[in-house]
Amino acid sequence: MSYGNYSFDAKIKESIRGYHLKDLYDLSVIEFMMRDIYNRYNVGLFLTERHGECTLKVGDWDMDFIDPEEVPGIRVRFRNRTMAHLHMDRDLEDCIPAVNNLVTLMENWGEKSFLAKELSDYKGELEHRLRVESVREEDRDKLDVLTGTYTKAYFESRIKVIDRAGIAPVAVVQANINDCKFYYDHFGDDESDRLIKVVADFLLEAAKPEYVIGRCDGDVFNIVIPMPEPLEAEQYVTTVRNLADKYQDSILTPSIAFGVAFKENVEETITEKISEAEYEMFINKLDMKNAPGYKEKLEKGL
Repeated sequence: MSYGNYSFDAKIKESIRGYHLKDLYDLSVIEFMMRDIYNRYNVGLFLTERHGECTLKVGDWDMDFIDPEEVPGIRVRFRNRTMAHLHMDRDLEDCIPAVNNLVTLMENWGEKSFLAKELSDYKGELEHRLRVESVREEDRDKLDVLTGTYTKAYFESRIKVIDRAGIAPVAVVQANINDCKFYYDHFGDDESDRLIKVVADFLLEAAKPEYVIGRCDGDVFNIVIPMPEPLEAEQYVTTVRNLADKYQDSILTPSIAFGVAFKENVEETITEKISEAEYEMFINKLDMKNAPGYKEKLEKGL
């Protein structure tokens, strides 16, 4: 049995090393059988872990350890490994069948218990892996491959949910990368894609978990902030601008135009506010592109 590269055989070969007798048996049952042998034959029994530490003892024993290399005793084995040693305080031929029966019981019981536990763990781990893979598959449908922000379709589904929930106020921010076409014309797909990815990273880094961020056009992102604190949207824009201003690169000079609008009541829709934010963004874009030194910074990589 296996799942991808995750083999059940490999799992049990590795994990059997970590098992102790208490993990495999109801030790009260084993002790009852040891005591029955003691009562019938007056033979003391001493059961150790594989390395010699005492697990159970019946009779007159004044020790808690027996070195298996010096005194191996009767080995309890399954899956080609010694799991325990059973010692008798004297040799008595009459009790050998009963002791052998106890060892056989422990070997059969131990293997069944071990495999049952391992199979249960294995199934649990496989189910976890399948759930993780299922979430990843869902995320692949939700997330834009280049940027890690939401796709336009999923973003639109999310804002409909927020509208239906009657959430207000809601801040709507539109972010548009300035002169993305300049980088495409002069440096090609790789650099223009890298610019988009860099800006998306800024947007995600500055966002709180509840922000809904979607790439809604090639170089346009919409950000929805449910129930914002006073000035939270403006502070978010400032944080993203600061990240862009600090960015050091021989080619890219990230420049982002922003527009902000607010849904104040439940009768309004986020889609309406995106249009208002877009209008504000274009005003900001004109101001930025006409600012002194903008063209020189843009062309620094030429």
